[in-house]
Amino acid sequence: MSLDNITVAVRARPLLTSESKFIPWVIENNSIQQIDEDKVLIGETYVYDEIFDVNKKNEDIYNTTIAPMVRSAIEGINLTVFAYGATSSGKTYTMNGTRRDPGVMPRIIEDIFNQIQMCNQRKFLLRVSYVEIYSEVINDLLDKNNKDLKIREDFNNCVNYNPTEK
Repeated sequence: MSLDNITVAVRARPLLTSESKFIPWVIENNSIQQIDEDKVLIGETYVYDEIFDVNKKNEDIYNTTIAPMVRSAIEGINLTVFAYGATSSGKTYTMNGTRRDPGVMPRIIEDIFNQIQMCNQRKFLLRVSYVEIYSEVINDLLDKNNKDLKIREDFNNCVNYNPTEK
């Protein structure tokens, strides 16, 4: 997996107990295709950089896709983790996780601070955004008062951004 471009990973979430036991897709290597109840392939085959089946944990996803990018971030490469999908597709679980299976965000934070702590010869400046976009509304997940944010391009203001100034 190259660290100098966009990587697309897909996670097939486990079915809920209230859902049918029929799994409507087949995953082989890094491709996924829909199947019908007779297990006949339907439609297109989609290929991604990584596909995680229902048995993978957040730790597997983190170690395979995110951890190498965190190491690059420590070297100065910008890092963006973007979760996209339908309602109830597992985005929040993958990003936040649980106490037993922390998501990628708590793992990123722990990993970054561990790596910074081991690197005595450098100083680090961290800038972090953690936002949710839902129904075209942007909310800052680090400051609950920042709701329905607007996107603006003001390159002069971005250079000297100070989050304590309003």
